[in-house]
Amino acid sequence: MSDENPIVDDDSTEIDPLVEQEPPVDPGAASPTPGRYRIGGVIGKGGMAFVREAEDTHLGRTVAVKTMRPRVARSAEMRGRFVQEGRILAELAHPGTLPVHDAGVLETGEPFYAMQLIQGRTLSEILDSRTTEDAQDRGALLGLVDVFERVCQTMAYAHRRGIVHRDLKPSNIMVDEFGALAVMDWGIAKRIADDGEDTDQTEAGVVMGTPGFMSPEQSKALDAAGEPADVFALGVILYEILTLQRPFDGNSSRELMLDVLHHDPAPPKRLNPDCPRELSAICLKALAKNPRKRYRDAGELAADLRKFREFRPVSAVAPRLIDHLANWARRNRALSGGLAALLIVSTLAGTAVGYNRYQRSRAVARVTSQVEQLQATLRTQQTRLAELQGSSGAEVERLEGELANTLLSLRSTTWALVGFTYPRRDEEILELARDQTLDMNDILLGMGRHGIVAANVADVFGRIAENDNYFAYTREQIDRLMQQQADAEAGLSATPTERD
Repeated sequence: MSDENPIVDDDSTEIDPLVEQEPPVDPGAASPTPGRYRIGGVIGKGGMAFVREAEDTHLGRTVAVKTMRPRVARSAEMRGRFVQEGRILAELAHPGTLPVHDAGVLETGEPFYAMQLIQGRTLSEILDSRTTEDAQDRGALLGLVDVFERVCQTMAYAHRRGIVHRDLKPSNIMVDEFGALAVMDWGIAKRIADDGEDTDQTEAGVVMGTPGFMSPEQSKALDAAGEPADVFALGVILYEILTLQRPFDGNSSRELMLDVLHHDPAPPKRLNPDCPRELSAICLKALAKNPRKRYRDAGELAADLRKFREFRPVSAVAPRLIDHLANWARRNRALSGGLAALLIVSTLAGTAVGYNRYQRSRAVARVTSQVEQLQATLRTQQTRLAELQGSSGAEVERLEGELANTLLSLRSTTWALVGFTYPRRDEEILELARDQTLDMNDILLGMGRHGIVAANVADVFGRIAENDNYFAYTREQIDRLMQQQADAEAGLSATPTERD
């Protein structure tokens, strides 16, 4: 899969950027005339310019020097674009852009600017190397989504400064071996003035960009392309990351642009069932035909990606009840412990399937019934143990084990009940969760399960600190927790004889 980079005029005819031959420069030879830069071989090329590796003889470093193609340099408009590109790059002081070191005219008469040299692979090359197994590997998929989010953050920075790229695509994104990236080729970028006026001097109606990545409005006229046009191109990139396919197809630039205008791509999740539902929705929102229905700029897109990464609801899709609860469990897994979190998710999956947010009360009633059943089982087990007080042997040990398991199940089911009402506070359910935690610790202390109690108390204090005491523990209850913690630590430090 290759990224073409044609420049299309208002009659939709393509100018092939590769017709012109590369400048005949020996990579190891000096430039034809002496000067600051010792020019090497071509390392990149586009419709307007060549990028060559060069040695900065003044500072003794290797840089990338971008020079215009001679036939393009004959156009005053294109020379103006080249100068504007260098100035825009110099203005964008962001980790996702390349710093510009110098600009001017080489002694050969070519306009140029020198910038940091980044070595690595383009995102296009990375995507071309992926397999179906990679797309189904959640870790590999999310790794690329992380790269994509950083591209969005770079573009968010540019958009805040009133700069629109207008030619975003995988071949214009470079990723080095350490994961650093750079958004490149700002040749048709434009700056939007503070008052919203377009400062681009392109003649109205001219079309420039890469078919298949241009938004519907950009496919009609370059001067119509603002921040939402960059969002659309980002949506095309995300679609390929999620599905290994481009959302639009065609054998020519005209066919591609017609497909963009009239075809709605299949949801990424339909093509890749392993694609998270939220990412599929984010991608489709970015690809909306109407720019008013897309994210307003790359900052809003990056914000939704961050919410997805933090297990929070995204603006692109309304969360289902099961999504809401599962995300809450993921965000708070350290608070309830590994076993409890696993049981919470299991309980949620068993009780929430088939229920939507309009049936919340029915789901709460069902889980409340489960809590009551577990409480009844707990009372029966406690009564049986009380009858065997003073006894020893396998029966007592078995009952204590069953009692401990019932306590853990009761806590997990209560957490599920809390999840159904989060973030809307239900004081009765929160009181139930507090009381059960305190009572469970007392029972476990009586059974000598000091390690479990110590872990439980640590979890509670972690919840209080991280959630600003969402569960509203009182001063007296916190004192009781501290005493339970002290008793647990004393039990853990006791000698075997003392514990007996």
